[in-house]
Amino acid sequence: MKFEKQVSLIWAIALVLIACLVSSSIVYFVFGVSPSSTPTISGGIYPGAPSYTVWCEGSNYFAKDANGEIDYSGTNASQIINNALNALTSGRTWKEKVLIKGDITLTHDIIMPSYTHLEILGRIFLASGTNRPIIRNKDLFDGNTFLEVSGSGILDGNKAGQTIHNCSDQVGVCGIDFENSTNIVIRDITIKDTNCDGIAIMDAYEEGKGNIIITGVTSYNNYMDGIALLKGVMNATISNCVLYSNGRAGIVLDGQSLPEMISRVTVTNNVIGYSKGEGSISGGIILEYGVGLVISNNIISNIKGSTYEGFGIEGSVVRYSIISNNWIYNCNSTGIFLQYTSYDNVIEGNFISIVKYGIVLYNSDRNSVINNWIELTINNGIQNEGSSKTLISQNNLRDCGGEGNDADSIYVTGSVNVTISCNKAWRGDRYEINIVADCTGTMVFGNDLRSDLHVGDLNDSGIGTKKHDNLGDSGWLAET
Repeated sequence: MKFEKQVSLIWAIALVLIACLVSSSIVYFVFGVSPSSTPTISGGIYPGAPSYTVWCEGSNYFAKDANGEIDYSGTNASQIINNALNALTSGRTWKEKVLIKGDITLTHDIIMPSYTHLEILGRIFLASGTNRPIIRNKDLFDGNTFLEVSGSGILDGNKAGQTIHNCSDQVGVCGIDFENSTNIVIRDITIKDTNCDGIAIMDAYEEGKGNIIITGVTSYNNYMDGIALLKGVMNATISNCVLYSNGRAGIVLDGQSLPEMISRVTVTNNVIGYSKGEGSISGGIILEYGVGLVISNNIISNIKGSTYEGFGIEGSVVRYSIISNNWIYNCNSTGIFLQYTSYDNVIEGNFISIVKYGIVLYNSDRNSVINNWIELTINNGIQNEGSSKTLISQNNLRDCGGEGNDADSIYVTGSVNVTISCNKAWRGDRYEINIVADCTGTMVFGNDLRSDLHVGDLNDSGIGTKKHDNLGDSGWLAET
């Protein structure tokens, strides 16, 4: 009996060895390419496991499923990744993940269907002459839903190797381009050197579209913008991102027309710098045709451009929005600039320093400028031009106007029924408050104005101005 057990054991070992040899031969002959090692990161099925893992060895790419079976291999990375995406569960109503590891070179875009999570742990490089986005959604016309891109990896657009900015199907040569889509999450990824925007999301203006979260993203050295939400995107949050050295702006929210206004978008806790001013306008954050926006707690610095460029925050046709608690400094143009019928907005609690103008309202009514700290401007600290029913209150202004620039701490022109109250303005180059002749019905009260031997504390050339309880260099000023 003992001898028979030993024989049985020997045969069992032999059969196992034969089975291993046969299975390895099948993999080689069926797929033609055999990986030297199989990544273990998705080995086996467990909660959150990738449905497919894609990786590269030499010039060969492999895609294995959650059970470790290699389903696709070859030399075309785009084809292997898209095959894996298309092999996910048909008709699913939950997100399935495809994981990309290591360095990948694309010759075509990655196309994401609905209910897909793409996790990137490596570098995806766009080959020269590809002239496509790195990642886009599958249905550009009707859109897709529940799309997620995440990971510690890098999307490298190889800007120098591309020859166009936008494709014939209207997608941009971006890092990520999602159109007509909803329920989007983009997090923790790095995007660089694209020939358009780092991230572009657009055409989501039907009610119910949107629900977009972009967080923890680093996007830099892109031809246009770090992040752009365009044409009617709603219900979005952009937070905790680092955006620098982009051609036009760090963040752009642009509805492009009244029917397609960007709405209910929050931009908060982002760091934005070194926009290059290569477009017709440049800024840290650009807002065009937006309603119900919240722009708060962002740091914006070193924004370059020509005389009319280099804004910290620029807005046109912006309504019912809040711009608050941002730090803006060292910009070639204005810290915060709202124009062209931007009304019913609140600009509050911002710190603005070393800019051309601090805050400018141009042809925009019923806005409130409250409790901002503005210092070291080349021109006027606050300029209210052609903008009626403005409240300018509780602001601190120091050293506005530069030396010898004939500029003021607060300058009001072409406006009706403006209220200037409870501000502290010191050492303006010309006047602390200057109300010119084309203003009517201005109210000025409770201000602390110290001109420090410049031209004067308060100049009033307006019609029907009401002044009381204002303190100047030599004491209480005359009341009217």
